[in-house]
Amino acid sequence: MKGPTAGAVLVICFLLAPMLASAEEKAEPRLVTVTGTARVEVAPDEVVLTVGVETIDNDVSTAAATNDKRVKDVFSLAHEHGVADPDVQTDRVSLGPEYEYRETDGERRYVLVGYKATQTIAITLRDITKYETLLTGLLKAGVNRVDSVEFRTSEPRKHKDQARIMAVKAAREKAEALAGALGQQVGIPHSIVEEPVNWWWPGNVMGNDNRAASIQSDQSESESSVAPGRLIMRARVTVSFELK
Repeated sequence: MKGPTAGAVLVICFLLAPMLASAEEKAEPRLVTVTGTARVEVAPDEVVLTVGVETIDNDVSTAAATNDKRVKDVFSLAHEHGVADPDVQTDRVSLGPEYEYRETDGERRYVLVGYKATQTIAITLRDITKYETLLTGLLKAGVNRVDSVEFRTSEPRKHKDQARIMAVKAAREKAEALAGALGQQVGIPHSIVEEPVNWWWPGNVMGNDNRAASIQSDQSESESSVAPGRLIMRARVTVSFELK
């Protein structure tokens, strides 16, 4: 019986050897996981003005015709400031009755006060030095509503990529510092994950809610009352490096 028993042991060992080797191969690598962050400040080089032209008249045809003329004046003014046709876009158009809640004959009720024609226009100005003169001209030309003013960059992808690269470098530097404190070295990256962040500084949009007050900028010699500020592009990545 000794022969068969010894043979069985050899067979079992022969079968277990690959399994043990495979387990060793699948052992989790020793890792250091860090998060790197970065921010890139960008001077805006264009501005998007979203404005509205509204006309109320007792006659619906007159309201529509008058509003249409004002809108054409707005288009002409934008072109005079060097705005190309593709950079002037109509967002919304509406025409309908306008009511007000009034007291009539001792009762509160909605009363027809006329017909309102409305058109909302988005204008992209690629020379922000003309911003104030354009806005002033628009108000004189018939714009009676400014919905928002958004300062932005024409190359967002370029600055986003720059922020990403800086965040990755920051992560590696942090990993090397941590590993060095333990007498270890950083090896190849094992994984990398980009985490969602807000790209834009919250104050780059101005509207009727007075968000313009949150914009900060460097002092300049210009007498302009508008400070376009700086746009801030952020990036955050989490990277796992092997330790060696």
